[in-house]
Amino acid sequence: FFSGTWFVTHAKSGSSTILCQEITFKKNDGTVESNTKGKFQQGKSKTEYTVRCTGKESKGKVPFKCTREEGERTIKQNKEYEEEFIVAETDYNSFAVVCINKANKGKEENILVLF
Repeated sequence: FFSGTWFVTHAKSGSSTILCQEITFKKNDGTVESNTKGKFQQGKSKTEYTVRCTGKESKGKVPFKCTREEGERTIKQNKEYEEEFIVAETDYNSFAVVCINKANKGKEENILVLF
């Protein structure tokens, strides 16, 4: 599962900026890298962002350490945060249902459908 490019098509919670995110995975010797690209709207302008994560896979789970960049700047507050990525169901080629648990600001959970 942790290779190639996937797109978020449905989300249990969160804003519409979650939809259409592009997530690219690379796996090398058990280490998984994830780059998520998307856009969000602030007022009349849209800002692109990238979230870069790295972690070790264990039985379909990856505890990631992530950083977020918006436009040309890295977000200084909470520069690095933790996120657990769990693959709940997949056919390994065309769809996946995943659960993401973020450790910042309490515990935030979301379920995503990827294609």
